[in-house]
Amino acid sequence: MRHGRFITTALVATAAMAIGPAWASAAPSPLMDDAQTDFAQAGAQTGTWAVEPGQVRLKPSTLAENFDAMPAGFAGTAWPTDQQNMPQTGGAATVAGGVLTVNGAHFNDTNPEPTFSAPQTMEFRASFGGEDYQSIGFARTFGEPLFAAFGVAPGAALNTLYTRTAGGSPADPAPDKLITTAGFEPSQSHLYRIEWGTTDVKFYVDGALVATHTTTIAGPLRPAVSDINVASSNVVSVDWLTMGAAPSSGTFTSRVLPADSAHTVWGNLTSTSNGTAFETRTGNTATPDGSWSGFQAVGAGGAIQSPSGQYIQYRATLTGSAASLDSASLAYTVDNAAPSAAISSVDVTGANASVSFSSPDSDIKGFECSLDGGAFAACASPKAFTGLAAGSHTVVVRPIDQAGNVGPTVSRAFSIASSQSGGGGSAGGGSTQSSNVDKTAPKVTLVAKSLKVSKKGAVSFTVGCPATEATCKVTLKLKNGAKTVASKTVTVKGGKTKTVTLQLNKATRQQLKHHSLKLSSVLSATDAAGNKKTTSKKVTLRKS
Repeated sequence: MRHGRFITTALVATAAMAIGPAWASAAPSPLMDDAQTDFAQAGAQTGTWAVEPGQVRLKPSTLAENFDAMPAGFAGTAWPTDQQNMPQTGGAATVAGGVLTVNGAHFNDTNPEPTFSAPQTMEFRASFGGEDYQSIGFARTFGEPLFAAFGVAPGAALNTLYTRTAGGSPADPAPDKLITTAGFEPSQSHLYRIEWGTTDVKFYVDGALVATHTTTIAGPLRPAVSDINVASSNVVSVDWLTMGAAPSSGTFTSRVLPADSAHTVWGNLTSTSNGTAFETRTGNTATPDGSWSGFQAVGAGGAIQSPSGQYIQYRATLTGSAASLDSASLAYTVDNAAPSAAISSVDVTGANASVSFSSPDSDIKGFECSLDGGAFAACASPKAFTGLAAGSHTVVVRPIDQAGNVGPTVSRAFSIASSQSGGGGSAGGGSTQSSNVDKTAPKVTLVAKSLKVSKKGAVSFTVGCPATEATCKVTLKLKNGAKTVASKTVTVKGGKTKTVTLQLNKATRQQLKHHSLKLSSVLSATDAAGNKKTTSKKVTLRKS
């Protein structure tokens, strides 16, 4: 697994007002699958398999061997003599470390006779040692001239490779064709493909057609690997081999990939692939269970749509004969900053109360509410409480962001009057006062109680309602340019003052860690007659 450990303790500080949440100052290394061992950890798949050097491909049903062990029904048989017909010993075909190695032997199935006829397709990844009479392809045993294979022609220069056919009717006028692709080195691992047709044989190296032999080879033949000479090196090595048609589509479900924290914000899934569509699912248990999200298709640009969670799994659907997956990278950040919330008002009518609340943060997932010490439950603003008993009550609200961070609680006390004949009670529990109709806007005062912001991002002001008014409904906003960074609405009785504590959003709190801020305080006041007045003044905030 290729990802680094990173848990952020600092948030991004920006010189201007941030629109989104303050996340990690640097992203952890993406989670990555790009090696055969990465893909193989996912286990058995439907219609796909993981092969060297690190690729997921559609898996043919006729034959698909990656040589984790000697395939059932196959064996290696030593050649008793070398190419000079001299006796030799020690030839063998062995399997170790996911590689078939053939040295002085031939490898094929153990059936007495071959059983396959054209048309057939074989693919394999292999490297050749460069000695004479090394061959991989369709044959009986390569002990007789009936084959269609890649191989080293007799007497050829070292480290050259040919496409070879024998036993065709009519005879192939050029049975051995040298592969002349620029930079091609048969001693290195390459992807080979042979399409044995009824009237010709096509040969491909790394997806490119390198030769076509116009010939009819009746067969029957079988997949075979041969190296006639026993040598200390210069052997034939095969990583994997398939034969037959691949399915039209298949799926690959990855291993579970772990992020650094449950407070993960997923980014994009990027891949090196062809004909592949992706989905993801997430959770907070190392093994997927009922608590995990369902699979969701990635969005535009590979944007991961799954919710926050410490663990993720992707599912790739491969479609088409050329479909493949070479790598998948899943980016993420860690958001450990808690959101904030504020209760703007509690409106009491009879035995019912309606609580309005909000958060200045842009990454809010939802809220939870509790009444009078009860259990928290998901809620949305405005939250209605009905049939309440007379007396004092307390509502508590806490915010939760998309990364699963739970913010600090905010609370508001209110009361239900014992007699409801006089109308609804205010947020403070008293009865609503009446006032004469007038056309004069209220002259509400604003005094900064403290311009120092608390460690939790709170700053307090005092607002006063003139004695000439019955009540004043006051909305106080702090703005950084055009952006509102904190807001609260309160009701103040005539001739009284009230402390208004505003909770700054995360981005503004981050800015205050580095310097003071000049913001605009906007005060909108409405009296009982509906007259409204808005004033503003500059304030300077500094950290405590």
